[in-house]
Amino acid sequence: LPYLMKDLNSPAVQRALYFIIIVSIICNYLFLYDIYRPHNVDDAWFLAFAYNYFKFGEILDSTFNGGTTAGLMFFRKTGAFFYGYILNIVGWDYGKAQLLSALLMASSGWFWFLALKKLNFKPAERTAFLILFFYMEFSFAAATSLRYESLILFFQSLARLLLLKRKYFWVGMITSISIE
Repeated sequence: LPYLMKDLNSPAVQRALYFIIIVSIICNYLFLYDIYRPHNVDDAWFLAFAYNYFKFGEILDSTFNGGTTAGLMFFRKTGAFFYGYILNIVGWDYGKAQLLSALLMASSGWFWFLALKKLNFKPAERTAFLILFFYMEFSFAAATSLRYESLILFFQSLARLLLLKRKYFWVGMITSISIE
């Protein structure tokens, strides 16, 4: 057993472990993408709210009568407008909205990778962080759902990167948008 532990530090074994983990992440996203939380009510509610808000300007939940938006005045409109704007171009479809969430999560991971580079983390540490970011359940859940979490993380990750680049005006602007 000590001999096996000593081999774990070799570059060849580390590359093989990285490869196995990356293949595992790809398999998770390919094979579990459509079946993870298959009947998530929040997805239908958010997509219906985004559609009604973007197309008709409705702030009440006229589709499900859930009362969760009960005449909201300020909040949740950014997410509805963002998803609505893009889905109005590519088509109002659950799969396209899910892909948009996945792209937002991928962008968030990339912003974190760049932020860690700005903080002088070693390439291996940045890569390990990025792999763990995509392997964690919260990333997978946000990438496969149609709620605000992926958009908020996208804005917060971008704001953190811009803060490290000393772009303070844009940090304030993006942080304000993400709070909404």
